[in-house]
Amino acid sequence: MPKRFLPILLLLILGGLLTYSGPPQNQPSAALIRDSLLHIEKNPALTQQQKLALVTRLRDDFEKARYPEDSIYARLLHRIAVYQYYTTKEYGSCVTNTLRSIRINTSGKKNACLAFAVNSYMNMGYYYEGLVIYDQALLYFDSSILLSNHFPHQETTVKLCRQERSRIYSIKGDYEKYIEESTLGIRLGEDTHDTSYTIKLLRQRAFAEAKAGLFPAADNDIGLDYALSQFTKDTTAIAGSLDIKAQIDATTGHTDRALKEFDQAIRFQSAAAANSGNKSAVSGSSILGYIYLDQGNLLMEKMERLAEAEKSYLKAYDLAVQARDPVGAASACIDLNVLHHNRKDYRMAILDCHRALQQLHITPEKDILRN
Repeated sequence: MPKRFLPILLLLILGGLLTYSGPPQNQPSAALIRDSLLHIEKNPALTQQQKLALVTRLRDDFEKARYPEDSIYARLLHRIAVYQYYTTKEYGSCVTNTLRSIRINTSGKKNACLAFAVNSYMNMGYYYEGLVIYDQALLYFDSSILLSNHFPHQETTVKLCRQERSRIYSIKGDYEKYIEESTLGIRLGEDTHDTSYTIKLLRQRAFAEAKAGLFPAADNDIGLDYALSQFTKDTTAIAGSLDIKAQIDATTGHTDRALKEFDQAIRFQSAAAANSGNKSAVSGSSILGYIYLDQGNLLMEKMERLAEAEKSYLKAYDLAVQARDPVGAASACIDLNVLHHNRKDYRMAILDCHRALQQLHITPEKDILRN
């Protein structure tokens, strides 16, 4: 059978199974619902919208059969929230479903799965981060870390939570906490021999140290980060390291050197995006857009080269739209607003504000499907 017909056949089979309306005793067994859920989760041929529809039907069948609310039901609720996060963007429903899942798995009842709540707590962090309720997001990421300490093989979850907590403290401007979280992440990366993760957290700590005025420490960290990036031959990591190095140099008044470093970062990240697959290329375009934003800020704020800054911001906007990154696109519009306001082009400045608001209605960015 041609491969292109397999997703259609799967939908027909599952659709027929899940819409069965016989008496309760003929409902699919809990085991069959569990196996169907696992199959849906792992099937790359299904879209997120299709997965949401199918898992919602499984939940409905589970409820109609009046099975006790156990780890299977909790997993159904957890997955529905994940697919809602990507498709309908109903954050309130995401939170409600995930909280129900957590309550079941932390109840201590028979057939609950406390270990699965580690991922649910982490996802709650993502949802509240998406809602810009950062203090709640920090608490849920912390809860995930604390609970993960009771179970083996949870290092990946802890790394993601540390990285997000670090990122949130950066947004809040709490650079002391930012440095603290980054340091914990660096130690975890070293303990697990995860060089790629260590590189990311070194870069974050260097940025935080520069923001806090700790320039010698920032220079040391970004120097080590750049050396490790070159050693691993990771062009995206090299680009990220150059981007942060340029920002540090711009802050300390070395603007010409910073501009050259931004140009280098753009070349490396452009090469990384061009040599990656479709999904990675989209992510690479988003990263490249942020480098153009940083370059534009240097040109506008430190060097007063407004025409060049405008080109950088427009490039950043185009890349963000291409990558379906609403935050990046809105950020470019906000920077363009400042630039046009400085030029006293108030009509364009108003249009920039409208475009920023429009962009913030696009899909969220976090990749939590693996959770």
